[in-house]
Amino acid sequence: MKSRPTPPKLAQKALSWFLKDELFEEVNGDLTEQFSLDLQRKSAFRARCSYWFQVYHYLRPFAIRRLRSRIINLGMLKFNFLLTFRNIKRQKAFTTINITGLGLGLASCIFIALYVLDELSFDKHWTDGDRIYRAFINMDHAGANYKYGFATAPMADIFQNDFPEVELAARWSYSSPLTFRVNGKLIRENRVIYADQGIIPMFSLKEIYGEAQHALDEPNTMVLTKAGAEKYFGEANPVGKTIKTNDGQSFRITCVIEDIPKNSHFSPLMLRTTINDQWSDPSKVTRLAYWTISAYRTYLKLRPGTNPLELEQKFHDVYEQYFDPAIRDWSGQSWKEFIAAGNQYYYSLQPLKDIHLHTHFSADDSNASKGNIMYIYMFGAIGLFILIIACINFINLTTAKSSERAKEIGLKKVMGSSRHQILKQFLLESLIISLLSLTLAMLLTYILLPEFNLLANKEFEEPFFNEHQIWLYALLGTIGIGLLSGYYPAFLLSGNSIHSSLKNNPTKRSGISLRNLLVIVQFSISSSLILGTIVVYDQLQFTQSKKLGFIKDNILVINNAQDLGNQLMSFKEELKTNPQITNVSAASHIPSDLFFPGTFFSEAVASKQEVKINGSRMWVDPTTLSTLGIKLLSGRNFHVNSQADSLSVLLNESAVKALDFDEPLGRKIQTSDGKNQVFTVVGIVEDFHLRSLRHAIVPTALHLSNSPKRLVIRFLPGDLVNFFQGLETLWKNFSPDHIMTYELLSDRYERLYTSEKRMGTIFNIFVVLAILIASLGLLGLSSVITVQRKKEIGIRKVLGASVRELVILLNSGLTTPVLIALLIGLPTGFVFMDQWLQDFAYRIRISWTTIIASGFTCLLVAWLVVSYLTIQSAQANPTDNLRYE
Repeated sequence: MKSRPTPPKLAQKALSWFLKDELFEEVNGDLTEQFSLDLQRKSAFRARCSYWFQVYHYLRPFAIRRLRSRIINLGMLKFNFLLTFRNIKRQKAFTTINITGLGLGLASCIFIALYVLDELSFDKHWTDGDRIYRAFINMDHAGANYKYGFATAPMADIFQNDFPEVELAARWSYSSPLTFRVNGKLIRENRVIYADQGIIPMFSLKEIYGEAQHALDEPNTMVLTKAGAEKYFGEANPVGKTIKTNDGQSFRITCVIEDIPKNSHFSPLMLRTTINDQWSDPSKVTRLAYWTISAYRTYLKLRPGTNPLELEQKFHDVYEQYFDPAIRDWSGQSWKEFIAAGNQYYYSLQPLKDIHLHTHFSADDSNASKGNIMYIYMFGAIGLFILIIACINFINLTTAKSSERAKEIGLKKVMGSSRHQILKQFLLESLIISLLSLTLAMLLTYILLPEFNLLANKEFEEPFFNEHQIWLYALLGTIGIGLLSGYYPAFLLSGNSIHSSLKNNPTKRSGISLRNLLVIVQFSISSSLILGTIVVYDQLQFTQSKKLGFIKDNILVINNAQDLGNQLMSFKEELKTNPQITNVSAASHIPSDLFFPGTFFSEAVASKQEVKINGSRMWVDPTTLSTLGIKLLSGRNFHVNSQADSLSVLLNESAVKALDFDEPLGRKIQTSDGKNQVFTVVGIVEDFHLRSLRHAIVPTALHLSNSPKRLVIRFLPGDLVNFFQGLETLWKNFSPDHIMTYELLSDRYERLYTSEKRMGTIFNIFVVLAILIASLGLLGLSSVITVQRKKEIGIRKVLGASVRELVILLNSGLTTPVLIALLIGLPTGFVFMDQWLQDFAYRIRISWTTIIASGFTCLLVAWLVVSYLTIQSAQANPTDNLRYE
């Protein structure tokens, strides 16, 4: 039988809340009767709406209950606060463990939130940023896919002119450093880029001085950021002034713009016009180079409503028209023949907001500080795990202490307290403990912020009251944690009957099973984190110990050797007279560079030219192999002082294998760089790593350099301070107008792992904190359980139980859930860390030893914590335990 509709319960509750007690019964009866009459004439929906309307009309001053009850509530609230602080003061150990554990958890989450929110904020501040995309190259060739994070020089004009969906297209690229003399002091400026005029409106860069509209339209013009202007011109307006470099270049300052925010994927001090860049002038480079080689980041602002995926497909309509001549120069094939052979060359669009965290290109010579979305996921998960562990501590400790507060609950119920009032009391205690924990967390955050900035390579000045509004998240999160963590213990404790509470025998519900379940969750997370820590450490150690194919220790690299001009060879010879220097060589590229010129090359035989391999190229001198310790396997090195080897080449083992050469010496190879040069293979070198172990060793060709940019110096260990000072003095004698920039090759190589090392360090710290918080919780839980079983311990000891037997007995209760936790946590950790290792071409394998060590560490921590308290209680006088209650 269908039930008859009833008045809205929420409306009835609202009526009872604001209506005077003496009026409620009468009014409620009248409205219920009216609701029944309405049901006879109207639908149930209309009857309920009418009921709500009538309730609304009773919001009149004469009917609303007086504020006296609220005063009583305020008094009760004051009493509850007083009672809460008395309980906190009485249970010092319990409160200290809760506040410390939750405070450490909140502090950890605040630091992680600062890092994650800052990384996620990159490039989110640009006006119309949701319509800005970066064009990048996709190429499928020889069965492999290659992505290059830039576009060739003419593509910006093609995108702008041929596609009406593109509102604006503009480019920028890194410039070589410029050296200026300011107040008699040389300054080498690295933060310089070439930029189109369109970059300014593309990113809505705000002008301070000058006119931004045509700031980069003329040759030899430059735009400065506010910081750049203050660095070189002080507080004066520099517009119209000229700044000169030491090599004679002059730039006219046309505009000063606001500083580019730090959370941007590019942050120059100086923007010089692309009109002076050789890649913008097709007369200065070959046709093939102009159409296929470039380092321009090309950006498109699409018109509102444009679908980027549909636009990418439209790009295909113009490829044959523009790229056919270059493809013929490169491969000897027409565009159609190139595509018919299974190759692809096309442009895709990457959203501006994805550049910082989602860039994983085959070649991208941007700085190595770009982020990684996987690390954001990992740190976010760690922060959540730490918070879960801290909340579990609170729930477990509160439920474990329930028996000690049973009589208090019983007496309150005898005196007339309702379950609702007791529930509010316990929730208030939970909330106050959470707020005290937040206070501790804020204090720790301010104290440790400088160290965190160094660790994370950030520049946070104010952790809470900043653009990310961390204070609001922290406050709301803390209140939520306090209420959610305290609700179950409060619900459990307030539900005990008066009889069981006064008998100090709380009702046995799911408290014990839930406690074990929470311990399982806690140690599942801890075991996963411990396994992750060991794997990260082992992988970083592997990168340090793996044979690289070259020597990186005791090698100094001078990066701007070209500034020596025609004195480079003389400087090199002078270096050889230093007894601490054993080898000196000149090269344009060395292992650990972020970017290497690439090319496709093949055997220079007409019938085999269709088999091309993709490889990298290095330009070295005859002494580079001995300086870097690269092993020559067969053939010969380049001849010293002989340009006859300008068409000779050395190949690494991977290139020989890719070209399928049985007898490589004397074979001819041809590069696809537009020059169609043919080189003779004169030597084979052992494979060596050009970049980090994330990248596989690629086929590499070594050519004789005729214009080296670097000097590579191998030296003997000793007094490095005086050694470097001597080099600087010698440099000034040869080139007083330039600054020598140098670094150790080992430091250059270590920089390739900056993100991994930073991640590993942060990971380790937060894992230690997670284990510490879990141990604190286990310590408190074990303490409570030990106290509850004091009488049992005393009886067993009187009956002859040894300390060892008592320790095993009490440990067994927590050992089982910890073992179950390991069975859950270790496989989970294995899956996630194995996925992280997939980013490395050369990586460790997660062994059973590592998994067992992680599990044993977790189990050992639990045993040590529980055993410490058990031994203390077991060694006590049995009579003290028996008289405990």
